[in-house]
Parts: sequence; structure tokens; C-alpha cells
Amino acid sequence: MKYLVVASLMALLAVAVSAHASEVVSVSQPVPIPVERVDIEKVYENVTKIVVEPKYKHLRLMPGDEKTFTVKLKNPNEKDVVVEPRVVTFPIFDNLVGKDWVSFDKSKFVLKAGESAEIKVTVKVPEDAGKGYYNSMVVFTNDSIQMPYPSVRPIYVNQMSLSVNVWVPPVVRIYPRFIDDRVEAGGSYEYKIYVENTGDHPLKMNPSLVREEGVYYDPFSPVTWMDDSLVTIEAPKVIEPKSKAVVKVKVNVPSSVKGILRASLNLNVEDPGLDEWMQRIDLNLQVYEKPSEPFVKTFAVENATKVTITVSTSNYGKGAEKLDEVDVRVVSPVGVVNLKPSRVVEEVRVSLSDSKLPPWEEVEGIYTVTGYKRTEVYTIENPVDGVWKVEVLPSSESFSLVVEVE
Repeated sequence: MKYLVVASLMALLAVAVSAHASEVVSVSQPVPIPVERVDIEKVYENVTKIVVEPKYKHLRLMPGDEKTFTVKLKNPNEKDVVVEPRVVTFPIFDNLVGKDWVSFDKSKFVLKAGESAEIKVTVKVPEDAGKGYYNSMVVFTNDSIQMPYPSVRPIYVNQMSLSVNVWVPPVVRIYPRFIDDRVEAGGSYEYKIYVENTGDHPLKMNPSLVREEGVYYDPFSPVTWMDDSLVTIEAPKVIEPKSKAVVKVKVNVPSSVKGILRASLNLNVEDPGLDEWMQRIDLNLQVYEKPSEPFVKTFAVENATKVTITVSTSNYGKGAEKLDEVDVRVVSPVGVVNLKPSRVVEEVRVSLSDSKLPPWEEVEGIYTVTGYKRTEVYTIENPVDGVWKVEVLPSSESFSLVVEVE
């Protein structure tokens, strides 16, 4: 069918060409735009360059703060240069370092040939300045070049870029920022996020889910993003000064989901010192589906006095102590043996809370459980001869099994 369509098109083209063979078709060609060659030496022939150190200065200040730094100038030329420092702003920047922000210890002076000088530059941020990055340029002479294309301002030769990061310290502390857990399909889970207002004024809070589907990709494990149908958030609308608030996040894991269940929660706290990313809570839940068929281990018994079966499970990381028990079933040659563990051993790994975090001892405790291990020991006295089976149905991703025949 494709060949027939192509043949038909070719036939139509042939007819069209023959029908208009007597007509002359003219196609306009683009006219090249002449580009003027720029002679770099001519551009700089009326410019006197001096050495400016540093060429770039970045400051991090709070509203009302000020900082003084030194700029070194050197005149390597054989003629004197008039130095007149000033601030030049560019409309291409969103936030500008205002001329009233910057002052100099020297105004207009002559820098003689071959000599050096220092200028102290003081930057004072206004009390009402908002948080963000501010940029401008400090120009030391009037020497500039004009580019061969339209530009907003002339290109000053003897200049220094000035950037000021105006920041506001946050008064809110959030813990934890990352929640990693292992959950079972069809289960319900609740997580707590502690938010402390260390300031002197009440702050509004309105937590919500943020959809970021497509940001993370794992080809080996499918990712399902949670929505409002799976997550319920309970939180106060206002955090009183010098107090802690608890945000409860309840997750209903669908019975059909597999792989990773992920969500991003924005607390939306009205703290001017908190960037949006600083109040994000990332939930990363590994969905586990309990197998329907048990693991089976067979072993032979002959003239034995005792059989010992040891099953161990372990978990590490936050929430390590949340470890489900393992279903163990022992089958002898004559039927199922009703057993209870003769010995249970629980091993806990503990570390002190991270000193870099705020003092959350009231809610989290001084100690943090980093690992948990549970071991169940089953003992069978005077076992009958024959082939035995141990069936283990785990609720965890891994376990260890030891069978001893004495």
C-alpha cells in the first residue's frame, strides 16, 4: 500500500510539472547580512586599563548588617589615571545593590603611573531589605568600550562585580526532614513531624502534598506517587511562639501497589527565613508484599537426641525496632509439631542522638535505635527418624535459618 501511495504522488507531481512547464518560477534567495569585523586593538586604543583585585566580591549579610572589604588598584601604565569609584546598576538583575548601600573611603583621586592604591568599600544592607540575591557593579574609572551590537550599558573596563546574599535566619526547626520506611501493601501507617517555633511571634502553617512525578526514576523498582486519596495530614494552623507542634501524616498503602511509594510534603510555614526546599518533607516508603508460600528447608534425622532450629530476622535504620515476627512451622515424618520458641533473643543497636540536630530529647529521646535483631530458638527432644521440614513465612525481606541435629 505504501508503494501505491508513493507512485500516485509521483504521478501527480509529473502532471503538475508538465502543466506548468512553460512558466518560469523564481525563488528568492536570502540576502546575506554584512557583518562588520571588529578590530580589538581599535576598541581598546582609547581605553586605559588598570589592575583591579578582586574582580568579584560576594557577601552574605542580614538586613541591617554591614561589611567592609579592601579593593587593590594598580596602574601599570605610563600615564596617570583618574579614579572615581561608584556603583552602576543593570536592569537585567532582579534585585539590585542600591547606590545607597555602598560607600567608599576615597572619592575622586589620581592614581599615578606605576603606583598602587587601596580603597575600602563598605556595604550596609537596609533594615527593610528582603531576602534574596542582589547584584551590581563597582566601577573605578570611566573607561569603557562600546560593543558592535546594541547593549544596555557601555562595557566598563575597570570594574568589579558585587553580589550580596541577604539572608534571614529561620526561627523554625523541623525534624525529621526525610522519612524512610518499609511498609506492607494494604497497611496503614502514621508518621510524626515535629515543628518548633523558636521565635517570639506566632507562625501560620498549612501543610500540603507536592506532586513531583518524573523527578525520580528507578528502572528496577516502580515508583508510585501518593496523592490526597492516600495521605491524610493533621496539623495545627498556627505554631505559637516558643512551642512545638506535631504534624501527623497518615498513609494508607494500597493493596495493589508495588515497589516504592513516594511523596513530598511542603509544610508551608510562614517563616521568612525558611526557603521552600528547607521545609520539604520527603517520604520514601518501600512496599513489601508478604509471600503466600513459605520457604521450605528439609533435613534428615537418624538416631538423634535433639534438633535445634534457629530463625533470625534483622532490621536497620530509622524505625529498626519495628520488626514483625516470623511464622515458623515444623513438620515431622508423622505430622505437624506444635512448637513454641524455647528461647527468644532480642539484640538492639543504639547510638546517641546527633548533636548537630536541635535538642529533641523531649520527643525523640537521647538514644536512637539504629539496628534490631530478633532470634527465635526451637528445640525438639528425641526426634523421630526420617525426613523433617521447616517452613518459614517471613514478614521481613530476609532471614537466617540454622538447623542443628545432635
